[in-house]
Amino acid sequence: MSENIFGTAGVRGIFGKDLDHNFIYKLGAAVSEYFGAGTYLIGWDCRVTSLAIANIAVSSLLSMGNEVHVAGLITTPALQKYIQDTKIYKGGLMITASHNPPEYNGIKVIRGDGVEISRKEEVSITKIFNELDLDIKWYNVSSKVLNKEDAAITYYIESLYNHIAPAVLKRKIKLGIDYANCSSYVTIRRLVNLFHNFKLIEVNNEVNGLFPGRLPEPTPENLKKTLKLFKKYSIDLGIAFDGDGDRGIIIDENNRVYWGDEIGVLVAYYMAEDLGINAVVTPVSSSILVETALEPIGIKVVRTRVGAKNIVSKMIELNSILGFEENGGIIYAPHLLARDGAITLIMTLNLLSKYRKSLSELRKIFPTYYQFKLKYRLPKLDPSFETEILLKIREEAKDIVRVEEIDGIKLFHSEDEWVLIRPSGTEPLIRIFTESRDKKKAKELAELYYRKIKSIASNIVTN
Repeated sequence: MSENIFGTAGVRGIFGKDLDHNFIYKLGAAVSEYFGAGTYLIGWDCRVTSLAIANIAVSSLLSMGNEVHVAGLITTPALQKYIQDTKIYKGGLMITASHNPPEYNGIKVIRGDGVEISRKEEVSITKIFNELDLDIKWYNVSSKVLNKEDAAITYYIESLYNHIAPAVLKRKIKLGIDYANCSSYVTIRRLVNLFHNFKLIEVNNEVNGLFPGRLPEPTPENLKKTLKLFKKYSIDLGIAFDGDGDRGIIIDENNRVYWGDEIGVLVAYYMAEDLGINAVVTPVSSSILVETALEPIGIKVVRTRVGAKNIVSKMIELNSILGFEENGGIIYAPHLLARDGAITLIMTLNLLSKYRKSLSELRKIFPTYYQFKLKYRLPKLDPSFETEILLKIREEAKDIVRVEEIDGIKLFHSEDEWVLIRPSGTEPLIRIFTESRDKKKAKELAELYYRKIKSIASNIVTN
């Protein structure tokens, strides 16, 4: 059996295939065995299979003698915030596949302190899962279910509001928001309604689990229609969320997309004194800009594996209050030890209101690094196949000044030019990240390694 049934961010798969009824039921039982009997909170995103998965998970937890509170359609950070602050839950389950395509779904397991379980805890739960021998009786459940839908969302909105600088509420800002047709609409819409002086330009603002407006991952490619609309209405600032609201990609007044590491750098650099930031945590996929901008002003930079849970673990260890990922979403400990697209928006608004400058003006003092990303699709999720590809890449690497193997393999062609190759962890993909001061070179480097991976994968299959 698998050593770890979890990927980079929870369990992911296709309902009825990777995630069948028995798997979901066993996972709920394994989580209950690990955390112990008590009260659990369950929420879900807008995907068409989310409610079905949630109902199976509720049945599983009830059959293990637990009480279950239901948060309903909600964002992941809103669920985590309620668990963290109420301190009444043994743990929680969030039904979501986050940024993955519509056919996918998944389950994130949350501890009683609101933090997503660590890799070590994943292995422990997997061990219990593999050893469980359940005689599933679907009728053997209690009725100890309590509705917490409005309570959890209301609490989350109120807590976010407390982090908004008073100057923000006095400003007149044309704010563009792309809700991704999902659960951010039920939370963020209530938040921005409190900004009485703002003019809102909204897109994909109807909840629909088929994601008719765009795919849920907020990448420049998926945001083409959104960016066109934002340009038409000359927004001052924009944000595009993913499926479960823990990612928020910022767009400036010139329609330029800012990855999460760029926004993290701007917040850390300009708000360091106000917030008391002395160290930031970010994964290996983030830009060299992080060190370039922050180390000269005395902010320590610590790198981790990709994934919010890895950043959070290191933040707790270092007592750091700020972490961020390039894929979008700031982790601000005084608010929540989890990535949150909404706090990303609030901290960006606070930054703009403090300096009374546009985002592009605040960004221009730093050098520009260009990143390029590609994905190589594999026939199926196969860790041994992925490992073999990485080993071959490492063996064939030439003209490399140094190598990092924190997560996947990161090859530095120079100190400001690198390629990171790592398995997705949530889909059958090898992800390729490159960065260079030269935009053309970043693209060429990504395409070069895509061809290498394709050739290596073909040879492995043939042999």
